[in-house]
Amino acid sequence: MHKIKAVIFDLDGTLLNSLEDLACAMNYALRAYNYPEHTVEEIKAMVGSGLSFLVKSAAPGCTEGDFIKMKSVFIEYYNQNSQRHTKPYNGIIPLLSELKSMGIKLGVVTNKPDVLLKNILTPIFGDIFDAVTGQIDGLPTKPDPTLTLSLIKKIGLNPCECAFVGDSDTDMKTAVNAGVLPIGAAWGYRSKDIISAAGAKYIADTPKDILNILILADNSSDHNGKD
Repeated sequence: MHKIKAVIFDLDGTLLNSLEDLACAMNYALRAYNYPEHTVEEIKAMVGSGLSFLVKSAAPGCTEGDFIKMKSVFIEYYNQNSQRHTKPYNGIIPLLSELKSMGIKLGVVTNKPDVLLKNILTPIFGDIFDAVTGQIDGLPTKPDPTLTLSLIKKIGLNPCECAFVGDSDTDMKTAVNAGVLPIGAAWGYRSKDIISAAGAKYIADTPKDILNILILADNSSDHNGKD
């Protein structure tokens, strides 16, 4: 049995409801190169696997040149407009404060490019997180565990001492691959069925549920953690 000493969060769809701003940025880039735009609901199905996946999903069959240009336009637009509609989900700020008061370390691992992560995280959350990482050129993205394991090492813990909270199948597969406790966030962009099938050990309907789940996990000898 291993006590959970750190909780690592996904960003979009878990900590932040950022869908409208992501859709605005993607549609801005699509308009710039004469590709059809998408509804917010359509964009919702495309986010979670990184910017390259989002652009390729939004503009299937686009040329390599347009792909590179649209990524660049997206980043420039999003950096300037990432907080127009984006805000933490209800209960997230109190959850983070409570976890911090309990001495639990906090981290963020996201497929959002690292430069975009840093620009949005601090204005909203301040310095509450002990370590954060986004997508870094040359390193594999989630569900590969590389970024997650690197962050865990940075905060000085073992995977068996950590939980990963995320709203997508990608997040749950990341947790399983990293050997950390997979907790699904049912308030995000994917359904309970999807996150359950991807390996969620527990599912939280609200952020507050995370606290009870950690108590259950600490009293369980089977939370899938690995040394």
